[in-house]
Amino acid sequence: MLSPMPATSLLSLIRKNLSNGFEKHYKTQIKIKQSFNQAAQTYDQAAFIQSSIADHLLKFLPQSIQAKTIADFGCGTGFNTRKLLEKIKPEKLFGIDLSEQSLLLAHQAISNNFGSQTALIHQDFNQLIFPENYLDLVFSNMAFQWSLDFKHTLDLIFTQLNPQGILLFSMPIQGTFDNIQPTYKNNFYELLSIQDLLKKTGFTLLKTSQHSFSHDFKTAYQALKSIKNTGAQTPLNSNAQKLKKNLCKNLNYFFTDQPGFLNYQIGFFMAYKK
Repeated sequence: MLSPMPATSLLSLIRKNLSNGFEKHYKTQIKIKQSFNQAAQTYDQAAFIQSSIADHLLKFLPQSIQAKTIADFGCGTGFNTRKLLEKIKPEKLFGIDLSEQSLLLAHQAISNNFGSQTALIHQDFNQLIFPENYLDLVFSNMAFQWSLDFKHTLDLIFTQLNPQGILLFSMPIQGTFDNIQPTYKNNFYELLSIQDLLKKTGFTLLKTSQHSFSHDFKTAYQALKSIKNTGAQTPLNSNAQKLKKNLCKNLNYFFTDQPGFLNYQIGFFMAYKK
């Protein structure tokens, strides 16, 4: 019969596991931040698919919406922030991003025309940023896939939203990059799994949909370069590997078929806090 582990040994093991988990989480966040900092100057030109996705997401908003206080989570260089300011004209819009280099570009693009209405915050959206019941609308385009604990992210958003406040976001779902080897891509949620997480958090779903966006680049190299130029090359799951230069020498290890073709399956979600 196995002897029970002494309480002191068990406590030490728990502390070690917690420490290792925190350290891994922190290191991954740093890598995500570095990738988007490096891509800040190339993002707007390379992110034409992300821009099309944002335009589709904005169509979800009713013409009559009145949102005085808005947060754009994962605002990046601010091109979606500008669209929100033009469409809704809030009293205050906060742009939040982990990449300080992206925020510098956002400041340059927004400050002249919308300076009094906006505030840019260098912060991780997995932290509590605003007081309880503070925001009327949380908007996020193609950012939540970088959350290392998506349920925790939703819990924080729910806390910060006003009653009847709206959460509107898009994110890649299962089927994205389906012609890329599993070793070189992150895992994506299923549409139904995200709906379930929203309901468990306390949100009421208003609208969800799924759409495909794709682009056939002239070469496989251009396709890989576009991923890097949007900062989207950081591996999150343990079996994923970061894009490396040597992949460009033998693309058979990267694509299963159709080298140069990138397909994004995108989930769109609109929910409100009761």
